[in-house]
Parts: sequence; C-alpha cells; structure tokens
Amino acid sequence: MYDAFDVTGLSNLISDTVSSLVQISNANNLHIPRLDENFTPGSENFRSNKDARKAIKIITGAALQLAATLMPPQETIFQVTHGHFKTAAMRVAVSCHVPEILRDAGPKGLHSKVIAKKTGVDDGRLARLLRYLANRHIFREVTPDVFAHNRISGMLDTGKSVEVILQDPESKHDGTNGFAALVEIFSSDGQKGSSYLLENMKDPKTSHSVEANQAPMQRGLGTDMTYWDWYSQPERLYERRRFGLAMKGVASMEPPGFLLDALDWNSLPADSTVVDVAGGIGNSAMTILKAFPHLNAVVQDIPAVIEEAVKFWEKGLPDALASQRIKLQAHDMFTSQPIKNASVFLLKDIVHDWPDAYSIKLLTELRKAATPTTRLLIFDTVLPYTCDNTGPTADEFEAEGSGIPGLSLGAANEVPYSRDIAMMVWVNAQEHTLGQFRDLFKLSGWRMVNVTRDGFGLDYVEALPS
Repeated sequence: MYDAFDVTGLSNLISDTVSSLVQISNANNLHIPRLDENFTPGSENFRSNKDARKAIKIITGAALQLAATLMPPQETIFQVTHGHFKTAAMRVAVSCHVPEILRDAGPKGLHSKVIAKKTGVDDGRLARLLRYLANRHIFREVTPDVFAHNRISGMLDTGKSVEVILQDPESKHDGTNGFAALVEIFSSDGQKGSSYLLENMKDPKTSHSVEANQAPMQRGLGTDMTYWDWYSQPERLYERRRFGLAMKGVASMEPPGFLLDALDWNSLPADSTVVDVAGGIGNSAMTILKAFPHLNAVVQDIPAVIEEAVKFWEKGLPDALASQRIKLQAHDMFTSQPIKNASVFLLKDIVHDWPDAYSIKLLTELRKAATPTTRLLIFDTVLPYTCDNTGPTADEFEAEGSGIPGLSLGAANEVPYSRDIAMMVWVNAQEHTLGQFRDLFKLSGWRMVNVTRDGFGLDYVEALPS
C-alpha cells in the first residue's frame, strides 16, 4: 500500500500509475500527447478509456499532493490567493482574441508587439499577462516576448479570424464548441460576482438570503434582477448568446458519450417524448435526437432563449424542426408543466441554478405532470466530501474513491467544488451531496434509483415517482 503522506510513497505511486497508463494506452492504440503539440479534438482521445481516466486522476492528484508537500506553505496559499490575477489575465487573452491571432503563427509564435497591434492594447502589459499564463502552461513563450500556442491554450481558439470577429462581435462564439464562451463568462461575470462574496455574507440583508436575486452576483453587476432576468434584457444579446453556447462548452468537458450513456434511450418506445426543461437552445436535445431518431423532444426555456433556439435548430437539425420531432416551447418551469405524457424529464445543469425552495417547486410541478413510469434525469454535480465517507454516514450510491488512503485529488478533482462556489456566487444556490439530493426528492415526490459518476464533476441522478 502506498503512503500518500510520504514523498517516496507518492513518487512510487506516480511512477507505477504512469506505467499502467502507458500500458493501457498502448493496448488500446491511444496516443498520450505532448504538452507542446497542437490541440485537436483527437488529441484528447487517450481519455476515452475509463481505466485511463482513473489512472490520470491518480497521477495528477498524487503529483499535486507531492508538490503541496514539498512547496513552502506560503507558496501554496499564495497560489490560491493570486487566483484572481490568473482569471484577469485569462479574460484579457480571450477578450483580445489572442488565441485566434496565434493560430496562424504556428510553433514559431508572434512577438507581443504584433499581437498587441492586432488587438489594440499595450504590448508591454499584454506580454506580461501572457507570460503569467505561460508560467502555468497556458501558451508558450518561445523566445523573449514571443508567444505561441500549446495544446492547452489551443482549447481557447474559436476557429474564427480576428477580422470576422471584429466585424460581428456578437457572433464571436456562434458555431464554436462553446468552451471559449464558458471561459469568458467565468473570467468576466464570475470574477465580478465572486469579488463581493464576503460583503454579501456579512450584510444582514443578504447573509442568510435564499433568493436568487440577492447573491454576490447582483453586487458585481449592479442590479437587483436575477442573473437570468439580467441577461434576458434586450441589450444583453451578446451575453445571452454567449451563455447558450457556454452550455455547449460545458458539454465539451464531458467524457465522450456521457449524455447518450445516461439512459438506455433505445429502450424507450417509438415517439417517446423527452422534455428538456430549461434546456437553453437545445444542445442536449439535439445530441439525443441525432443519435436516436425514434424519439421526439420538447425544449423549454424563457422566450428570449427560445428565439435563439429556433436559429440553432434551423441550422443544426432543420428536418427535426420541420417534422416537429423537436418542439421549442416558451415556458416558466415553476408553473404547471404542460407536457403530461413525458417519458423523460431532463434537467441538465438546472437544479444547481436555483435555491432549494425553487428546486423543490420545480420538481413538484414535474411530479404532478409525470406518469407512473416517467423518468427524471438530473445532470448535476453530486458533491463529494473531501474525506473518506464510510460507516453509518455512507450512502448506497457513494462514489468510489481513489483507493489510496490519504490521497487528495486536489486540482485534479476541482470541478465539483468550483461549480458549487459558482452557484453560490451567481444565484445563491449549490451543488448537492447525495443526502441533499435525497431530501429534495423526498419533498417533491420522487425517489432516487440510480447515480452515475464519471469523476469529472458532471454526474447524473435518475429518479422515478415515489
């Protein structure tokens, strides 16, 4: 057994697990890419194997724990404390279209003066910010003040030319995988809201509030609207389009086939209806309908989002729109659910968007409309504890740990906890532990029947009417 608190034990764990990863990759003809390679969708295929993903988690977790063991405590603390500087640098890089500018430069890169001239900012400041990111393996400084892409920074490229983006800024993220849009949201709105977290917690008016319009985000944006109402304003077209595509970016972080593996969709009878509640422009529904042509779907959201959804489906799957395999429906999800014959109610990244009182109201309305066999499928983070949860407090659906006592996966498993704090900042909501999910279901007439986790903080919980 490896000793996760001993440097030799951690080193041996890393070495042995790397050897296992290489064997798994060789046996499955998977290529482990170098950091200085260009990013392509195929460059990440080595993660498609479940055993490889588990090995990667252990390697990175152990490496980070080894670093935390050996670095001065002050350094570890300040790496966290300086996090907002990294976010600010990322916002500058993405908003100044640096990823797109560097695309055509190739491995030789471009001097910061050339990059700055194309984007209209000061070259000295830009070079310092890019160097800051390069120190964390985002971009490469090839020679002094000359920067190029690596595999990580390539993820930020929309694939569009700077000229096209500047001609139509509101469409910057249209037609992309949405990941850059997601980064932009977190580095702009997310940073503004999180900077007021302490003030919101100490203000008697908001410290115990469970209202979605009294979160730190309202202070950051200077509004008393909920975030959803704020971005639904006519003048927020760019933010609204960006948010819809950012949800596609969330999907790009999921393991391949994650949504399609969540349920035995083929077992549903022909013409079964899947209702994508608050489904945005319909990314999830489109994925399902493309893979399972015997199904129908209804995407529900607020009117402004449904207007964008029409354009998305006209371009992405027009036949489904014409044949009414897909219906786009403006609907307030806290009111009576109009679809009474749903085979599946799908809620992807929705329950964590609302304080519990609202989630219970939503789930109760779905339960009223459910048939005895209607499935409720919730895609959200099932928040794990950072300790081993065994004994009387353990749940039958408890996640499998690393198998190494004392090993913290740290930043290798940061997504669940980051999402939880994001929900606190944006909407006074949260990610839920298994026990908290059970409480929500008990209060709204559902019972948990399955939980599936893939270790990326993007899990799904299945329930049936109780």
